[in-house]
Amino acid sequence: MIMILEKRSIFATSNAPRIPAHHENRWLQFVTILAAFVLVFVLDAVAQSDAQPPFDGKQTMEVLAQLLLSFIGQFVIRGVFGYAFAQILGVLISMILYYGVYNMALMLTAGEAPDIGRAFQNDRWGEWFLFAIVYGLMVGIGLALCIIPGLFVLAFFGMSPYFFIDRRMSLGDALTASREAASSGAYAMPVLLCVIVGVAGAILCGIGLLITAPAAYIAVAFLYRGATNQVPAP
Repeated sequence: MIMILEKRSIFATSNAPRIPAHHENRWLQFVTILAAFVLVFVLDAVAQSDAQPPFDGKQTMEVLAQLLLSFIGQFVIRGVFGYAFAQILGVLISMILYYGVYNMALMLTAGEAPDIGRAFQNDRWGEWFLFAIVYGLMVGIGLALCIIPGLFVLAFFGMSPYFFIDRRMSLGDALTASREAASSGAYAMPVLLCVIVGVAGAILCGIGLLITAPAAYIAVAFLYRGATNQVPAP
């Protein structure tokens, strides 16, 4: 009887469906890109609640096309080329989408009525890709080193994307301006708290995608306005 149970257990285990690790990684990357896309739509909906039609059809279709290409690279194209294509395309699309998120937050805090079309207008994509790579590596490496260094990076350099976009600064100048503003104006702790709230909300059943994460981006944009002596929109 024991032998029969053992055989059944072995049979059940060997035939249990398993998701390969590389497919799990691709799925997680795609979900991350989709989350950024959702953030853009949420910010746009908030901003346009009493303004013109919220979405620019042409730009929306372009972003959807990029997302579809990422999906194809993740799940349709097989082999080493498909994996490399998915990784590179996923990173590029993430950078583009996060540019829109930062830009939307700047528009909201400036009292403008932003839309998706304007959020993705940029004549410095090459510089932005370089900035996003360096900034992402700084945060990623810092978080990998026992988390604390990553929090330090976010606290002192968390406003650098806003300096880069709003003031059209270079990579080095944006990082320096953010560090100086966080140090001299005591903005480091408020920026860090905004980031922690956004991350905590995202961990809590994904609520952050709809509430705390957009609020965190907008809150840091408000802090940026204060650090640069700009009057934020009421």
